[in-house]
Amino acid sequence: MSLHQKLSSSIKVSALYIYPIKSCRGHILESGVIDARGFQNDRAFMLVDSAGYFLTQREYKRMALIEASVVDASLRLTAPGMSPLQIEHRLMGPIIDAMQTILCVLSQSKVQ
Repeated sequence: MSLHQKLSSSIKVSALYIYPIKSCRGHILESGVIDARGFQNDRAFMLVDSAGYFLTQREYKRMALIEASVVDASLRLTAPGMSPLQIEHRLMGPIIDAMQTILCVLSQSKVQ
């Protein structure tokens, strides 16, 4: 039996997650589409500050509470204590403004 056959018979994927916004909460996939960059909508978006530097959970731990999902032609965002926000893909400026608001509210929360 070749190494490939041994590995193929012993590897099992128990769960697969995608993260539409890099460093934000992911969600489980039951099935997915693979395109040229990997799973469709996985890390398709990134939060940046006003200088264009990307934000990460290393600096903003509460980003893990922001859940993003791609619904039709829009990005849907939810976070504890915030109303859901749905933004069309073509409106990227408002996404940045909305995420700064969400990060501000989350950073003021007492829960770590």
